[in-house]
Amino acid sequence: MKKKGLVLFAALAMAFAFTGCGNGGTKDVTTQGGSQAEAGGYSVTLSGVAINMNVAAADIISALGEPQDKYEAESCAFQGMDRTYTYPGFVLDTYENNGVETTLYVTFKDDTVSTTEGLCIGESVDKAKELYGTDGTDNGSSIVYKKGGSTLTIFYGGDGVITEIQYGAVTE
Repeated sequence: MKKKGLVLFAALAMAFAFTGCGNGGTKDVTTQGGSQAEAGGYSVTLSGVAINMNVAAADIISALGEPQDKYEAESCAFQGMDRTYTYPGFVLDTYENNGVETTLYVTFKDDTVSTTEGLCIGESVDKAKELYGTDGTDNGSSIVYKKGGSTLTIFYGGDGVITEIQYGAVTE
């Protein structure tokens, strides 16, 4: 009986090792309004869908499928509606840009998702600096990296452990 329990534990441990901190395959999503990847901005692939910042969101939302939750409200910062779509491991926020729903933020909520370079919540801020360099703006609780028309913000606690990762559009 002890041996079966040990084998089951080992199998479960391996299953979690292969599912944590991953992205899976990529769906090719064509968006209107230009691609931040083409403009040299950050891009991330989540649930098999490439997501760029400040591009039309309709095809991305369609490819991601039904969200776990959706919230919308009149925008305080922009004309029109802001929307928040919750998916396993991450949240996608959008805003209206000239009447087109546009990607604004992608925020990681747990370690089941990772950046394109392989960074997950729960890892050290030192690993983030190894992957992205030291030229980001570090305020002691987050580091903001800018690239093209987007940002990558890595939030961390006093212990140096990453607590949240967020891709954002530069809207100025």
